[in-house]
Amino acid sequence: MSEDLLSKEVAARFRVDPSTIRRWVYSGRLKGHRYGRDWRFPLTEVERLEAQARGEAA
Repeated sequence: MSEDLLSKEVAARFRVDPSTIRRWVYSGRLKGHRYGRDWRFPLTEVERLEAQARGEAA
């Protein structure tokens, strides 16, 4: 079973505001799904974005 992270947990991982996470979702940079009033993101998707960010910075 894959673990899902809340938008505020993803924001803390990237050290950005939760509104930035919502912008990433709407722009297609990060894939997630709505669950009630909050967004949830598969851990694998968050790790993919982290790897992409490390690759761009190098």
